[in-house]
This record gives sequence, C-alpha cells and structure tokens, in this order.
Amino acid sequence: MLRAAVLVVGVVALQSSSAMPLRGPRTFLQLPPLFQEQLVAEGCGIPESGFSSRVSANVIQGQFAASGQTDWAVLCTNRGRTSIRVFWGGPVNTCPSQFGGSANETAMVLDGRDGPYYGRSIAAASPSRIREAHGRYGAALGGKLPANLTHDGIEDGTEKGSSISFCDNGRWLELPGSD
Repeated sequence: MLRAAVLVVGVVALQSSSAMPLRGPRTFLQLPPLFQEQLVAEGCGIPESGFSSRVSANVIQGQFAASGQTDWAVLCTNRGRTSIRVFWGGPVNTCPSQFGGSANETAMVLDGRDGPYYGRSIAAASPSRIREAHGRYGAALGGKLPANLTHDGIEDGTEKGSSISFCDNGRWLELPGSD
C-alpha cells in the first residue's frame, strides 16, 4: 500500500511495505524532452529493474509501429500500477499508447542480494528476435506470426519469462518471448 512519494535528486522513492525504486522521467536524457514532460504531467515514475545491468532498461527506443519510424516505450509507474507507455515518433500510431498494466506487487522480488527490487523490464524485440522466439515457443503453442513482421515489438519480462507485444492493425498482439 502506497503511503508517501518523495522526490530526491531525480529519484522517486516510494515508501511501502516493499519499496520500489523509481527514477524521474527527466533523468533519462536519451528520452526526448517532450516525452519526459508528458510523463511528468502523467505522474509517471520509471522503475529500476534489479536484475538488469542496463541502467536505462525501462526506457527503450525502437520501430514499434512501422519500419523506419522511431518510437519510444517506457515502463510507467503510477498509483501502485506499472504499464507500458508508448510515444509514437511519426504518423503511424494505430495501437493504444498504454497497455500491459499490472499491480506493482506482482513483479516485486523481496529477497534480492541488495534488498527488494522490481523484477520487470522491457526491451525492443527485432523481427529476427520475434521469429527466433516463435521458433522456440510459439509454434508449439499453435500461434502464428503476424503477416507484416517488418517492425519491432516490445519484450516485457521478468526473471521467469517474457512475452513480446507486437503492434498489428490497431491492436497489440501478445507473442511468446522467453521461458
């Protein structure tokens, strides 16, 4: 249960029964300033994933709507929930700009080496990564690849597995990632 939020030098620390380290959007200098400001206005903090060695693992760039269009995605935490927030970098933006929401407790790892941490992160998944994951897991599940597999997806995962969201004809398809 959220009790208070404190902003300290660009880092937001939530005081709860299982503290979740968050960073303010303005600390991600690779993210365009307009998108930083939109996240601030929406009240989003960006969780730091404890198992990722990449400092900015939850702020990613890719071609999520169409090949050749640079888009951005972040994990946005607000009011005890975290979802994927997408910023479209061009005219192709047919899928919802926010999806994949879940309660923060579902991804908290309480027994980390350095204390509790958030165990969810996102990464760009290239068409070749999507094909590779489908070859390993998707075919066995009876799933089919989208016909227009020419742009990236967003891999959303924890230490236990992942799924890949792929923007296709106005909706996010969920494809298998890693197990």
